[in-house]
Amino acid sequence: MASIRKDKEALRQSEQRWATTLASIGDGVVATNVSGRVSFMNTVAEALTGWKTDEANQKPISEVFNIINETTRQKAENPVDKVLQQRHYLQFGQPHYPDKKGWKRNFD
Repeated sequence: MASIRKDKEALRQSEQRWATTLASIGDGVVATNVSGRVSFMNTVAEALTGWKTDEANQKPISEVFNIINETTRQKAENPVDKVLQQRHYLQFGQPHYPDKKGWKRNFD
């Protein structure tokens, strides 16, 4: 019993460290579960997307982080969906995306 409590406390502390780290990163950070539903956003991601974490929680990433092609203005494939399908890290160029209100933003 004591071992289980100790393991649970260690897990809780680890989760708290990761949450603190992700929240303090100066870039937008959005985390999803394995189904591609939002589970975490830091304040920078909230500012970039126009979504608050509690609004975005458990919504599909493609609803919260909607990327458009700068040239064609067509919806682009969401890299998070691709990572979840292919299970590996991706690099991508300078996509543009509209926030919740439809304002266009780009990554700098």
